[in-house]
Amino acid sequence: MESLLEKLKKFGFTKYEALTYITLLAHGPLTARGISQKGQIPYNRTYDVLTSLKERGFVEELEGKARTFVAVEPEVAFHRYSRSLKELVGEIKKFAEGMRIEDRKHAIWRFSSPEEVLLSMKNMMDETGFEFTLLAPSGFIPKVEDGLKGLLERGATVSIYTNEEPPLRLEGNLFVRITDKIGHIIAVRDTKEVLVSPSLVFNVGKELPSGFKSNFPEIVFSHYIYLRDIFEASEPLDYTLKDRGEIRFAMCYHALQVIEGLLREGLEVDAEVHTSSGEVLGGRVVDFTNTKIINNFVLEAGERRVLIGGPFSILEEYEAMGIVLRPKGTDSKNVAGE
Repeated sequence: MESLLEKLKKFGFTKYEALTYITLLAHGPLTARGISQKGQIPYNRTYDVLTSLKERGFVEELEGKARTFVAVEPEVAFHRYSRSLKELVGEIKKFAEGMRIEDRKHAIWRFSSPEEVLLSMKNMMDETGFEFTLLAPSGFIPKVEDGLKGLLERGATVSIYTNEEPPLRLEGNLFVRITDKIGHIIAVRDTKEVLVSPSLVFNVGKELPSGFKSNFPEIVFSHYIYLRDIFEASEPLDYTLKDRGEIRFAMCYHALQVIEGLLREGLEVDAEVHTSSGEVLGGRVVDFTNTKIINNFVLEAGERRVLIGGPFSILEEYEAMGIVLRPKGTDSKNVAGE
């Protein structure tokens, strides 16, 4: 009993609320006096407790002369509670988004279970503006298919590194590369957050740490470089660009892969670059450098030409946080960049 009471208290129940609910489940409909006697609850507290439980959907009052109360079955009661929590979570996220400060402090969030990893990964997908990058075994990818579908429908780009072609049916700017370097799961939201999880790959539950998520620029950058090394050694699957008018990227070397393929086809490419300084530059891509060490391109913006690179750029004039490519005449053009 004490263990159950403690678990209910973690869900926001007071001691007397938990005792009242359990008593009604065990004994069936009771008056306030009956609840007090059988549950060993002070009588002067029972009506306040019952009012609170009624408001939260755990107790109902039966019609009749004597005020009698009955417990709502746990499956129904906790379904109501879960639905209310989801509504509250939505309100909290909306409120926090409206107050969000761009230069928020950086942190590392640790997960205590694989379920928390999946929830956080889905939140990352919801917040992605340009590109969501995922390194994972093909068997894992269907678990997040709905989130990937939502990303593509919003016009974001999905870049996947996996060990074999995943069994997905997705429409949009999806880029898949095959690699044997699947040691653990890595997910990157734009170039703002990274999530790492070893336990989901090996399916060992709590035997390995569930993982972490961080927005520290240094941690994001280290995984950006790690994925670039995998990118260099991986093989692209064939894919085509849909006639959507634009392709978004956050990983500069992913953007360079497409730029190289499009320019090889003799096509013009306009670009919109969202920089780390907050500037948004627009113009035509006129040149690029795409090697194992350097990934950048030249943007002709009005009367000047500027050099655009990825996070923590050194040689480049501008560090791109988001790149929007607008190729001309790309209807079903193959731009695998092999």
